[in-house]
Amino acid sequence: MNFVFDETRFKAVIFDFDGTLYDFKRLSLWLVAHAPWRTAKIGAERRTRRRLKGSDFGSKENYDDAFYGELAREMKITPEKAKKWYETFYTQHMVRVLKRHYRAREGVQNLLESLRAKSVKLAVFSDYPLVAERLSAIGLDSSSFDEVFAAGDIGGFKPSARLFQSVAESLGVEPSQCLVVGDRDDTDGAGARSSGMQFVQIRNHRMLKADAATFDHPLLTWEEFLASFKL
Repeated sequence: MNFVFDETRFKAVIFDFDGTLYDFKRLSLWLVAHAPWRTAKIGAERRTRRRLKGSDFGSKENYDDAFYGELAREMKITPEKAKKWYETFYTQHMVRVLKRHYRAREGVQNLLESLRAKSVKLAVFSDYPLVAERLSAIGLDSSSFDEVFAAGDIGGFKPSARLFQSVAESLGVEPSQCLVVGDRDDTDGAGARSSGMQFVQIRNHRMLKADAATFDHPLLTWEEFLASFKL
């Protein structure tokens, strides 16, 4: 499916982070390689997120109770210890790994500047926290965006429709005026559709052989996506 950015239709572009603004290939391996003694706990965090995918707890407080409670059960420790591990080690560890091994995709900054010059609102919406710090780690400044959002701060996990609607509301645009750009159809795409937004999927290393003709939304390489803007 072809895609051409229509600036008369889209008043905001909402970017996913991992796999979209940078190629996250081998991220899991690097996270483990730089902390092999934490392999079991890193695996527990990933399993917890998979189980809670799409959950909406309504608030940051309820989200924290549910997430750290589930993570604690997976790790067989107390919620307090799970929270301490996650906030003092794991999220900081992600920032360090990104800074060491990853950079933003080519052309991202030029695209952001072009869109802002056209008064298009820009946001990053990630399932993980420390969005500004992770942007900095890959060479982007959070000031390039109007807003940055972590799903947990809104009270849930992608693809909850309320979370996507909250992002649009914070940007001051209608959901129908938002373009969501992400690499996962089951989170970014599902959230976009359920909230009335348009979705463009960026091919990641797991989607290289996928037939774009079988999708009901555009499936593009990052280079094809950039070309749709005719910068």
